[in-house]
Amino acid sequence: MLHGRTEAPEVFHYWSAIATIGAALTRRIYIDEVIYKLYPNWMIVLAAIPGRAKKSTTTDICLDLLRKKHPYLFGSDETNCPDMCRSFAERTRYMSDSKQQKESDLDEEIETQCAITYVLREFGTFLNPDDTHAIDGVTQLW
Repeated sequence: MLHGRTEAPEVFHYWSAIATIGAALTRRIYIDEVIYKLYPNWMIVLAAIPGRAKKSTTTDICLDLLRKKHPYLFGSDETNCPDMCRSFAERTRYMSDSKQQKESDLDEEIETQCAITYVLREFGTFLNPDDTHAIDGVTQLW
């Protein structure tokens, strides 16, 4: 779709599109393993020399389409690990398996979700590689 229209590498467009589709789907897609459901959990990092690979341009093109229609799917553009955890706690939503919940469905499975997409311009300001607690926290969230 965008091949040749921007200076960004094609792989950046590919993963930006994957991130956009994943953000739109939230937890509506899963693999049913009978005793549990396996949901996709994405951490997509576009890494390149600052100002050369057009990372922001690539993500903006894709995610702006979604942000206009569903702004509630996005977290702050600048955050840190503790703030991110607070956002997850504040945005927890409860979902049921059926399209229309009825009073008689007392045994229906209710699940929680807190799907948030973060578009962090500088990964280094979000996660300090020397902060082992933050790295452990992000790993646990994933």
